[in-house]
Amino acid sequence: MDLAFREPVSEQELADLFEFRQTIYAQTESLKTMVQKSDISFFDQRAFHFAAYHENKPVAYMRMVSRNETKFADWIKNCSPENDTSKSEKIEFPFENYSPDKIWNKDFLSRFENQKIGEAGKLAVAKDVRSDLFLSKFIHAFLDHCIHQNGFQSGFGICTLELERFYKRLGFFRPDGAEPFTHSSLPLVVMVQFDANDLARQNTLFH
Repeated sequence: MDLAFREPVSEQELADLFEFRQTIYAQTESLKTMVQKSDISFFDQRAFHFAAYHENKPVAYMRMVSRNETKFADWIKNCSPENDTSKSEKIEFPFENYSPDKIWNKDFLSRFENQKIGEAGKLAVAKDVRSDLFLSKFIHAFLDHCIHQNGFQSGFGICTLELERFYKRLGFFRPDGAEPFTHSSLPLVVMVQFDANDLARQNTLFH
């Protein structure tokens, strides 16, 4: 399959990615409660959006939420819900809405002083391309884009315990003190982290 790994290049392409993301989540039993309405949020305004395309149609998507608005913010404001309840001055990253240990959450974020960091998430992959090989290529391309094109020094995200084993093979690790947790009807998840310098030393990134 001929694939292109890249950012959306127009407001319509970004809107199409949000529609793709919502469709994939709606088809996933454990995640469909998250998309009973539009899942476009304030965090999308602060995210870099990345996808795999086949014949200019998305087959995979992932975002990296940063601390500041990105170049996609104005496009997103045109299609965002009027009332976004996820926006809070007390919350920097999406995981804080779900992770129950608020003290650990703040301690974890304090470890990244003076670093450019982001939370990876909202992974969505079309059923007909799902495989460890495809996912490995996509995650490598995503990391390469975040680290080498956008200067992220560290990143993190929550994932299921099954996906944790996969991410560890790519150089991710469970940060000190991170414990599995559940939220509402979502499956058991845990925090995983990457460090750009560690990945470079392990030669796990494409160059």
